[in-house]
Amino acid sequence: MPKKIKLSDTHLLFDIAEERIKELEMLIREKQISMEKAPPGDLHIVNRGNQVQFYLRLQACEKSGQYISKKNKPFIKSMMQKKYDSQVLKAAIRERKALRLFLSRCPAPDEIRILYSHLHPALKQYIIPADMSDEDYAVIWKAEEYKGKDVDGVTTQFFTDNGERVRSKSEVLIANTLSKYKVPYKYEYPVRLKNGMIIYVDFLALNVHTREQFFWEHLGMMDHPEYAAKAIAKVEGYEETGIYQGKNLILTFETSGQPLKTKAIERMIQRYLL
Repeated sequence: MPKKIKLSDTHLLFDIAEERIKELEMLIREKQISMEKAPPGDLHIVNRGNQVQFYLRLQACEKSGQYISKKNKPFIKSMMQKKYDSQVLKAAIRERKALRLFLSRCPAPDEIRILYSHLHPALKQYIIPADMSDEDYAVIWKAEEYKGKDVDGVTTQFFTDNGERVRSKSEVLIANTLSKYKVPYKYEYPVRLKNGMIIYVDFLALNVHTREQFFWEHLGMMDHPEYAAKAIAKVEGYEETGIYQGKNLILTFETSGQPLKTKAIERMIQRYLL
């Protein structure tokens, strides 16, 4: 089943149409050249019982034509290819015409989302938009209120460039790198697992362009057996809930001897969030 295209993806229709027109232009040119090189005339096919006979008509007004023996396979093959290419050429020209008509008459792909974007910010709160820009979507997504995990008992003092208090230097690094790439995120967002347990994902990050959410867990003490066992159980809990690594779960790791590197964070961001 083809993927359903959302209103926010309608600009893709225009990109697809324009790309398809380019493909059709190449196909049309290819078949035109093939037709020019083909032998003159048209191959008329006659069914006589279980037998098929071939007749070459050099003029469209001819009623019978010159009989072509089946032994002359190269000629029959070239004429059949010509007949097929002629049909492909006509179909490609029709499709190109239809796509050009679509592009010329259809409103701009962003017309609906622009209606909301152009509203005064004070008025947007009263509207349920049919579609919106990526920027507006990110603002609304980020503005959602939630209760994160309590950090009052945390003795360490780690703060991101945005002034958020986090629990480790590695989380500072992740948060700052997300901000660098303008990826919206929520820190320690509550997630209810299938078993009913509520856990707090390190970062819930948004791919603004696809509008997909990704759960980002940083497993920072993998050389500690007890921590590693809990980390594995946490990942299994995600999987049981339908949250899978490589799909909507991002995992980063470190040990005391192998700290988290910025390059590793950037690879994840470029792979999933841009």
